[in-house]
Amino acid sequence: MIRERSAGVVVVRNGKVLLLLYCAGHWDLPKGNIERGEEPRAAALRELFEETGLRGVIIEGFHTRIHYFYKKQGKLVSKDVDFYIARPLNSKVKLSYEHKDFAWLDWDDAIEKATYKSAKEVLIRARKFLEKR
Repeated sequence: MIRERSAGVVVVRNGKVLLLLYCAGHWDLPKGNIERGEEPRAAALRELFEETGLRGVIIEGFHTRIHYFYKKQGKLVSKDVDFYIARPLNSKVKLSYEHKDFAWLDWDDAIEKATYKSAKEVLIRARKFLEKR
């Protein structure tokens, strides 16, 4: 079995959450593989910039991890993804070739629109964390 690690962010700006429409057709959070020797938080911010053109700052105190399996070239992949919450330092989104669209959504709409249950769960956890702050 192949093992992968990725990192991503829940991007929050003015009470809205950023979701990306991937070319495969699903709405999800910005995320990507952690490179050799890279810390998950740094990978999350790098992926945010590569996928959206946004520079971000991690909000301290939130970290959650999801785990799922998928098939890649006929082989089973076990994947862990670390998520953080980030605030963007700029507001102009410039999508990478991996994405077809983006949307800034209210929390309820983002949770509804996210394709995967795991992304919905990350959004719910992030919302609860921010509401307690």
